[in-house]
Amino acid sequence: MPRPWCSSARTAEEVIRADAYLRAFHVQSLMDYVASGAYRDQPEFQRFISAKADALRKPGVEVDLMD
Repeated sequence: MPRPWCSSARTAEEVIRADAYLRAFHVQSLMDYVASGAYRDQPEFQRFISAKADALRKPGVEVDLMD
């Protein structure tokens, strides 16, 4: 069974591979992680997604990781 993965359009290198079903917030964050090049500065996706959720919560945006 093929596994979802995401590559950098600039280099065509594989950046991240997701081996499980991802919720909407995680899919959006995964695309942001690759498109923004954040993977170069933060090699751990989980830390990136936690920081993104915290940044959204700070001004009062509700973040539902299970949605």
